[in-house]
Amino acid sequence: LLATASARAGESMAAGNQHVVYLAASGTVWTWGANGSGQLGLGHQSARSWPVQVGSLSGVISVAAGNDVTLAVKSDGTVWAWGYGGFGQLGQGGANYNDSLTPVQVAGLTSVTQVALGRYHAAALKSDGTVWSWGYNGAGESGSGGGATYLTTPVQAAGISTATALACGGRTTYAVLADQTVRAWGYNTDGQMGDGSAAGTIRSTPVTVRSPDSSVLTGVVEIQAGLLHVLARNVGNNVLAWGYNGTGALGQPIATNALLYATTVPGISGVSSLARLGPLSYHSGALKGGQLYLWGYNSDGQLARGDYAGPGTVPTLAAPAVAWQVQGACLGASTTHFLRGDGTIWGCGANDVGQLGNQESAAGLDHLWPVRVLPTWRGTVKVAAGQYHSAVLRGDGTVWSSGSGAAGQLGNNGSNPSSVPVRTGAGVASFTALVEVAAGDDYGDFSLALKADGTVWAWGQNANGQCGTGSAGGTLQSPSQVLVSAGTPLTGVVAVAAGDYHGLALKADGSVWAWGFSQWGQLAGTTAIGGSS
Repeated sequence: LLATASARAGESMAAGNQHVVYLAASGTVWTWGANGSGQLGLGHQSARSWPVQVGSLSGVISVAAGNDVTLAVKSDGTVWAWGYGGFGQLGQGGANYNDSLTPVQVAGLTSVTQVALGRYHAAALKSDGTVWSWGYNGAGESGSGGGATYLTTPVQAAGISTATALACGGRTTYAVLADQTVRAWGYNTDGQMGDGSAAGTIRSTPVTVRSPDSSVLTGVVEIQAGLLHVLARNVGNNVLAWGYNGTGALGQPIATNALLYATTVPGISGVSSLARLGPLSYHSGALKGGQLYLWGYNSDGQLARGDYAGPGTVPTLAAPAVAWQVQGACLGASTTHFLRGDGTIWGCGANDVGQLGNQESAAGLDHLWPVRVLPTWRGTVKVAAGQYHSAVLRGDGTVWSSGSGAAGQLGNNGSNPSSVPVRTGAGVASFTALVEVAAGDDYGDFSLALKADGTVWAWGQNANGQCGTGSAGGTLQSPSQVLVSAGTPLTGVVAVAAGDYHGLALKADGSVWAWGFSQWGQLAGTTAIGGSS
């Protein structure tokens, strides 16, 4: 993904357990990583190691990623959810605890400006300053003072009417109010309430977060929450933290297991913003001077220090050899991603299900230094270029195309152009296991692909029969098999080539087959147009 530096202000990212969500300045949403519950919103459950657009969404202004679930707010104030719904996190009402592989609208919510996800619950901030929650409520996560254990429709948090910012921890929720104080509610396992209450306390209605001297914490302008810890930035651009410190996420020595009050993180000041914490993260981050500082858990190299050492209890510059000019960051359960001023996205840490978005995925395939999300077409084995389009064959046997689509030459069942590669034949179930690709030059505007089973497929302009379907005329917007006669496909092919308006195939028996335009003898003696000769 590439965006202009000027567009950074309109972008954001969020990281869940093993998936990442990117909101582009255009209002489109892109996802990658694990997809076992449909949390990528792509209509299937296959993981993706590169960013894929959630096609049905546009006009999005806020996103959140959680434990196998994703949320988005549209500019009309509606909220959309997809992925795991076992605790009611999709907000479908009634007894609907089903997963959804595509976005569905959360019932009864309007005028929403921001969303957040915990481990099992969700929350939304409305333009009137109220906070609404749904999903698991067994430990007061909704802040309503009671209610059912599982909420499939949103309920209002008690006493909150001037909220300006929102965050969810694992089983907790936080709101910054207009007076720059903070309210917290939920399960206080390790001091996450910040009010001095003992571990194991449940706060089913909002309580006020306090400073170490028990006075009300004031001057807060930003808040983020991980699984068991919380970060806040104040008007002095210092970082405060409270909750669990067993992984060093509070920037304190490990001997300090937890902090029950909001305490200044030592070793860092003058920060411009906080990294966005995922609700399963055990590490922390903040931006300062265009660079990213990280501390806390480092099990998979997510601190970008080139090692697994840690936990890191001191805020440390991530990958210090590069002037990154970081514009924003999000921290997942075991990953770190950040937006650069040059329009690129980078990530480090675990990559077992492709959550780094660099077209790799394998157990133990961690990256201890940042790698670029979709840096190039990594895994590419062949490229082909036509007059106005190009096609790429990847090592996974798929074809991706970009450029003009006026004649259907992108093969994505449309005619619009695309400046980034789009999946060719995504809707054709048998268009897989491809081993060769070719593109027609000049004004041919078509492409050919060879499958491992020896069949040939074509798409794009067919004015001269160059798609080999048995007739000439029109365009093919999706791949179709090249035929030798009606209903009989060309088989036994080992190589293909494309001219301006004709196609060629070499068969395993040494014979060459041709189809398409033959005015200048391209078909070696036949004058037939359309079909294979």
